[in-house]
Amino acid sequence: MSSTDEDYYRFDVAGTLNFSAKLSGLTNDVNMQLLDASGNQIQLSARAGTNYELINKTLAAGTYYLRLYSVGATSSPTTLRMAAA
Repeated sequence: MSSTDEDYYRFDVAGTLNFSAKLSGLTNDVNMQLLDASGNQIQLSARAGTNYELINKTLAAGTYYLRLYSVGATSSPTTLRMAAA
């Protein structure tokens, strides 16, 4: 992820489920937001520095976005893992 990047991941949920996303492998500060279909923030993970980011949320049926964005003028490699149950 570059310093000016914002990466968005769209996903659709057919029914109520427990969603989790973990962002790791960071060398600089990157935050993660869970957004609804209208772009409203549902949850934010904004741990300081190179700590991993984590979101856990029960989601209803609908369309959602996961937004990753760099904090400051830095870039960072990322590993994103998402799961639903």
